[in-house]
Amino acid sequence: MSATLDREVLEALEWFDRDDPAWRDFLDLSVRWPPYQSQAELDAIRKESRWLASSHPFAMAALEVRASYVVGSGHQYKVRAKPLAQVDQSTLDKVRQEIDEFVERNKWFLLQRENQFRLDRDGEVFLRFFEEDGYLVVRYIEPEDVQTPLNLAVSPNVRFGIEVAEMDVETPVAYHVRYRWGTQERWERVDASEVQHRKANCDRSWPRGVPLLYSVRDNLRRVWKLLRNMTTVASIQAAIAIVRKHTGIQGGSVQQYLSALAQQQQLRREPSGDSYQRFPPGAIVDVPPGIEYQLVGSGIDPSKYVPAIQAELRAVAARLAMPEYMLS
Repeated sequence: MSATLDREVLEALEWFDRDDPAWRDFLDLSVRWPPYQSQAELDAIRKESRWLASSHPFAMAALEVRASYVVGSGHQYKVRAKPLAQVDQSTLDKVRQEIDEFVERNKWFLLQRENQFRLDRDGEVFLRFFEEDGYLVVRYIEPEDVQTPLNLAVSPNVRFGIEVAEMDVETPVAYHVRYRWGTQERWERVDASEVQHRKANCDRSWPRGVPLLYSVRDNLRRVWKLLRNMTTVASIQAAIAIVRKHTGIQGGSVQQYLSALAQQQQLRREPSGDSYQRFPPGAIVDVPPGIEYQLVGSGIDPSKYVPAIQAELRAVAARLAMPEYMLS
């Protein structure tokens, strides 16, 4: 399909918002798919998802619930012979012992849950295999450490730290890993047979995965802002108990009273030069004659914005394939 036809088809869809920045970017023919085109863009996408996973209460809950439901208590392993195969019980017991040793050495039940959490948070998981005393040991490679070395930046077979077979982007050959200790770093080319790369929310041909929360990051950001603004308004409403207006007395007397009161109250000054006054719980605000204070927030009912938050969370739950009640 030609670029012109692509645009005509999209413009025929009357339901999308032409003013939406996401759609403007999509209609810009310079923007390609996948959503990252450089290591810096991939790092930025991962960084935003990690902030959501560590600071946003609803995002944190969503990832925890997914890990609980997908992994549960972990896999249970049974060892038995294939149909028609003649295997004595002692051999089956030895195989079972090897599995138990692997699970114990690697704390595998805990790693299974972390694998799912990392896969949702980062969009990918790198597991590296080692041999220790004749046993298999699994360790993580952090996604940000898998990068393309400068000397291979122009290589057509190395993309985002993953070296692939000639003319076959779906077959990894090696992974280029940067190890860092303080100011020192070391690069290592790790054979693909030693690494398991799990990636999600992407096509098989994409070199790296995309975090689960990427498509709903704007919804989660709006939920954060709505909650912040609602609780701010509610806290102001709850703090001011009385607005006391002085009428029928001389303005000079009231002014002297307010001046004395101001000396007891602290003003908070911002770097911009603006200042504002903190009101303790149950504060009484005095209004001098001739001045009328209008508390705009007093007429706002914060609870009426709850349906808006629920609507945003409903969209997030739909993306995560979760019932709404698990998230909100």
